[in-house]
Amino acid sequence: MTNIIKLSVIFFLVVMKANAGLLDEVEKANMLGKVLVRTDLKVLEFNDFAEDYLGRPTHVAIFGKKNKQTLEIEFEPYGMASRDYEPYLHFVTKHVDRYIEHIEKYLRWQKMALETGDAFGKAIGKAKSTFGLGHKYSFWSGNEKSHYLVIEACSLGSCDQGSFYFDKMNTMILFELLRKFKSGELPPEDVSEKYN
Repeated sequence: MTNIIKLSVIFFLVVMKANAGLLDEVEKANMLGKVLVRTDLKVLEFNDFAEDYLGRPTHVAIFGKKNKQTLEIEFEPYGMASRDYEPYLHFVTKHVDRYIEHIEKYLRWQKMALETGDAFGKAIGKAKSTFGLGHKYSFWSGNEKSHYLVIEACSLGSCDQGSFYFDKMNTMILFELLRKFKSGELPPEDVSEKYN
């Protein structure tokens, strides 16, 4: 009985520490069986004060078995204190070709829109994710020179779970992450083992 009490107290303290913001991202990921992926990827969010899309703190992790992995992207939106959760996207190995296909379409449209000076918004397509979740991909022009890939998180057909905006540079970083994810190059090798 005392072991159960000890474990309950430890669990309670860890949860309290996490809720107080005292756990760093590595500790949180390790507790959930996730491996953090170091990347320069930034999700953009419109900032009313700056009147521009600005990069937000973005976290990328991978979890699951080697053939059935999930790549997770989370970001901290403005007004995070008033939200119950951080918006996230899950990319799964089973549907990675579809994700890449949608990103390639965005890249073609972005190049063409820059050449012609066009500004528009248009759906690119949808893709499945995990357990009734999915993504909706769109092209969105801020103006004739700024074009964004927008990925909306969908749950049971409703795509109001959070929007992720990527400019061309961040779309290329996402594209490279998905390419490495597909080829099995993620998670990266743990180099910390050689430091004893």
